Parts: sequence; C-alpha cells; structure tokens
Amino acid sequence: MNICLCITNFKNDLVEAISKTAIDFALLLNINKRVTCVLYTPGTIAADESGKTALENVSFTTSRDYHSKIRVLRNIIALGRYLRSENRDFDIFHFHAGNLLEMFLIRMFLPKLSGTKVITVWQLYLGVVESFRLPWSFRKQTRGILHHYLFNSWPLIPLFWLGAGYFDRIVVHTAHQKAQLFFVPERKIRLVENGVPAPRETARRKRGNPPGVLYVGHATAVKGLDVLLSALSRARRRTEFRVTLALTEFQNIDIERLVALNGLEDIVTIKGHVDVLDEFLRHDVLVIPHKTSVGTSCYPNIALEAFSVGIPIIASATDVLTEIIDDRVTGLLVPPGDAIRLEQALVELLNAPQDTEKMAQTQQDVFSRRFTIDRYVERHLQIYEELSGAGPQTDGTGDSERHS
Repeated sequence: MNICLCITNFKNDLVEAISKTAIDFALLLNINKRVTCVLYTPGTIAADESGKTALENVSFTTSRDYHSKIRVLRNIIALGRYLRSENRDFDIFHFHAGNLLEMFLIRMFLPKLSGTKVITVWQLYLGVVESFRLPWSFRKQTRGILHHYLFNSWPLIPLFWLGAGYFDRIVVHTAHQKAQLFFVPERKIRLVENGVPAPRETARRKRGNPPGVLYVGHATAVKGLDVLLSALSRARRRTEFRVTLALTEFQNIDIERLVALNGLEDIVTIKGHVDVLDEFLRHDVLVIPHKTSVGTSCYPNIALEAFSVGIPIIASATDVLTEIIDDRVTGLLVPPGDAIRLEQALVELLNAPQDTEKMAQTQQDVFSRRFTIDRYVERHLQIYEELSGAGPQTDGTGDSERHS
C-alpha cells in the first residue's frame, strides 16, 4: 500500500508538534512492511535534522515564513499545482492540517485525486460559548487571538462541512474534537490519540536545590505566560525555586518586560530552542498554563513527552488537557487564567517530593499504555487497511468492532 503523506502547515526545523509528529510517523510507516510512505512538504527538512531523512521527502514548494497567516493557503495552492504536474499514483493521500478551514482549502485547490483521502486535524475550532468568553481571559492581549475568530471559529462551520465532504476519513486526537464535528457522519471520523517516541536512555531525574519550574512552548497569547508569571511572583513569597522559560521565536508578547514587571529577573532564565528531555531532567515541575485549547495542538507533544519521562505537570483544565491529565494522579489541573490557583498548585508540588515521585511513576505507566508513537502508527495502519478493504471496520475510536 502506497501512502502520500502531505503537510502544508509545516515548520522545517520540526519544532511544531504537527511537523515533528508527522516526521516520526512517516519514518515508522516506512519501517513497517505493510506500507510505503512518501512525505510531501513545503521545503525540505532542516539540515541539522538530517537523521530524519531516511525516507523519500518531496519538496513541492519553497518553505515560507511561519508567521504569515497566508502561508498555508499558498502552500495548498502550490501542492495542488505540483500534484497536477506529477504523474504518480498513491493508494491513500493523508493530509495533516492545523485546523478545519484547511479541509475546505484543500478541496478548493487540489486536483481530483484517484486515491483515498484521509486528513488529520490538529486543532479545535472556537465554539459559540468560548467565542464570547475568551476576550475576558485575554484583556489587553485580544489582538493575539483575533486570527482565531477570523479563520477558526463557529461561523465558518459551513466551510468546514464542505471541506469535510472531500475526505473519506477525518482523524482527530480528542473526544472534544470529535464532538465538534457534529456536522460530519460519525462513520467518517476516527479518534486516534497523539503519540510521541519513548525517551532515549537518560539518567534518573534528581530533585534540584532549589527545585526547578519549567515552561516549554511559544510565547503567544493563548499559552498563558502572563498568568504563569503572575503565579510565580506570588509563589516565591511562600517557597524557593528557579524558573526556566524555553521559548521558540514566535512571540507576540514581551516576555522580558513581563518578567521584570513581576519582579522575577533573579530567578528566571529565558532560553530558545532546547533539548526538551534534557530540560525535564533538570527540573521538577512542568507548567502548561494554556488559557484555551483553541490555537494549541490537540494532545500537545510537550505533555506526552513529560509523561514519557515522568515529570509532574501543573496544567490548565482546558478541554484538551483534561483528556490527558488525571487530576491529582498524573498532574494537577487548575482553572484556565487563574493565577491564584496556579500559585497554590505550584507551592503544593514544590513542597511535596514524595507525592511527585508517585505521580511521575504513574505518568510513565500511562504513557506506555496510551501515548507511544508506535501505538499512534498502529492505529493509523488499521485505518489504512480498513479503507483498502484489508482490515475490519472500526467504531470511530480506532478500535475494531467486535461482531458476534
């Protein structure tokens, strides 16, 4: 079975969850003898990621600035142009899309394809209730969420519906995503939880003195860094710790200014791109302070990577993170945007090393059952075989139906 894996929302250094997971996915598909996979991307994989190129990578256009909101449209148009000029047959075309609007754009600009069409969608859209609630959470940062209203919100459902009709299967990562697709026949939807590679062999994490608090991700409005810094400012009055903010280059808020305003310059270190697993070993608590699930990857890689190593998590109780984290078992959940509750959770975990050890062990057990990249690949192979007629029909969760 020949698979064409197409990514139009791609970052070539593989920092983004979509890009990173899709590359790992393609590599493992090629190792599996049941299929062969060719990867189509705008631009090629970065030179320093040459170890990832043990697969056929077709660059259908040049890479584009990740800041540009129009880049995905231009990439989809370029992919359509490339596929029209290429004389190559595939059994399945599998697209990875950031949000549902991309389904509509793919339908508009791609040629008629002879193979079966599958799409994995990575983000929720902004629902009716949250579209009215969200501005209150952002206040002076509303400019950072305007693009979600324009390109990824409920008034666009007619376009989402039209786009969905183009595909034979739509893969989502969370139950909440699946519920949002009420306008799509359930037989077309498959729920496959995200997965990440198991960690390489590393030294056991040792508690720091003082203990370390870690944030990894973008410095964008939806990530809740302003809430985190406010909570840290409060928490330092009650306990001692150090903080690392490992940020990518995408920033629409002034982090250094926020750090100074909260009086944290002496305990906060700001880094760029890091080796995430190494940072886990140097810290004691990971914080994921998202204000919303919209605009973040569903089942974010950072949470699953934390589970794989075993580092206690404090996270916002968003629609996505509550599907990953069992409160007080594999992490602590706090209301989104609530700096006081986040402060209380930080103080609790930083002062309870025995509880965090138990939590870390539970995380690793859950990871091995639910969140490995091998499990993620196997679930997709089931979908491919189902579509080719070689496998059993499934119930929409990725599990085979059992008939008496």
